[in-house]
Amino acid sequence: KLPGFDPEQWQKRLESALKQAEETSGTNDLSAWSFYNMGSLQQALGRTAEADATLQKVFLLPDHMLVYHLTRLARAQTRE
Repeated sequence: KLPGFDPEQWQKRLESALKQAEETSGTNDLSAWSFYNMGSLQQALGRTAEADATLQKVFLLPDHMLVYHLTRLARAQTRE
């Protein structure tokens, strides 16, 4: 454990980052990376069903910089 680590503070930061990602998702064309990032944040927050649905959207867009591979790894972690 890290000294001074406050899980509630990081929970709030994750929630804030996810909210910001979701807000910007409606304003531009999303890349596969956008869905990967949102899905990863949802996973970190324990929203596994929501994360899996978001990560599935990655495969509807062109692969770029190994995002398909990283998404498969992320999805496999939730199934363990």
